[in-house]
Formats: sequence, C-alpha cells, structure tokens
Amino acid sequence: MLESDLDFAAVYGNEGGLAKIRAEFEGFFAHDPHGCLVAEPPPTAGICVATPYGRAGFIGELIVAPEWRGHGIGRHLMEGAIRHLHARGVQTVFLDGVPLAVPLYERLGFRKVAPLIALLGTMTDQPHRDVRPMKAADLPAVLELDSRSVRRRP
Repeated sequence: MLESDLDFAAVYGNEGGLAKIRAEFEGFFAHDPHGCLVAEPPPTAGICVATPYGRAGFIGELIVAPEWRGHGIGRHLMEGAIRHLHARGVQTVFLDGVPLAVPLYERLGFRKVAPLIALLGTMTDQPHRDVRPMKAADLPAVLELDSRSVRRRP
C-alpha cells in the first residue's frame, strides 16, 4: 500500500457502517506499511491490513470495492496478509468478521471463537485526570498488556 491508497481505504471503509476514518488507516500504515496490502488492477480494487503483535497477529480492514467483489480479490488479499504475518513469526491469527465475509474466512481455515458485539452511541468530551493521549513511549507497555490478554486456543 502507498500513502495515496489511504483515501480508498477511508472512503470504502465507511461502507456498511464500519465508521472507518483516514486517520485509522494512517495509524496502520505508520505502524507497519508492509502489512498494509492493496490489490490494484488500476484503480485500487481492495485493501487489507495485517498487524503482528509478537506471536499473535490480527487481520482487519479487508475491503474490496463493490465492482470487484466476486473476483477472488478478497481471498488473495487475505492469503497475502496471512503470509505476511507468518513471515513475521506470528503463530495465531485473529480477525473480526462482518457476516458477509464469514464464509470466506471459514474457507481459509478460520473458526468462530467469540461473538462480536458492536455498539453505537454518543460520547461527550469529559476529560478525566487519569486519562491522557497515548505516546510512542507507551507502546511497549500496551503491547505487553495486549500479549498477556491473548489466550491460547487448542
């Protein structure tokens, strides 16, 4: 993925109520640009993000433009994401799936481990004395906490 592909990600990521914004994709791209994959028989046809967290990894943001769906692009992006994670030493791959994509994920060997509960609401801007914006120096502690929360499954 190139930085110029971030607009595609933000536009198509909003489809289906996913509420994706460009800033979210910029974060993935800044963290691991090699894990941000794009399929492009020009123009861009789809994207997928693969993020390693030590021995665990996460695939997300699989988006295929409506006119390119049904041509195997999602499968190729997913396979590329899995290869990327395995090359980075990931042993267990997780993902959140929208109902439409679950059959693809199951064909690739994924299985359901927990239901996803999505909530929608309105937040007010109420600062709290114990909450501050995350800084780059916080990342090792966050990754450690995250790695301890991943349970091994048989």
